Amino acid sequence: MRKLKFIAALIWSLTILVVCLLNTKNISKLNIPFLGYDKMVHAGIYFVLTVLWLLYLETICKLSTKIYLSVGLLLLCYGVLIEILQETLTKDRSADLFDVIANTVGIILAIQTFLIFRRFKKI
Repeated sequence: MRKLKFIAALIWSLTILVVCLLNTKNISKLNIPFLGYDKMVHAGIYFVLTVLWLLYLETICKLSTKIYLSVGLLLLCYGVLIEILQETLTKDRSADLFDVIANTVGIILAIQTFLIFRRFKKI
């Protein structure tokens, strides 16, 4: 089960990277119904990303405040890196501070939700 959780988190991480670096003309051909809700999509994608990494990490260590903060900070840096790559490696994409903010909201909500569900699990 540990390997499966790791693979899921890794695949989701790589999928985000690839999709964020795709040419926007290719994305419009995908006919994604919620594309107009860009910031909500960013928050949702990073919510799922955070939960997947936390699910994996809890199989290899005891989650602590330090782990939650580290995961949040690392995923925030990952999102910033992707924005920088969009600005520097693509011709039709650009970095967007509001995407970073939306990513951060998704990360924070995921950690809070994860903590709430873990508390209920102990009851």
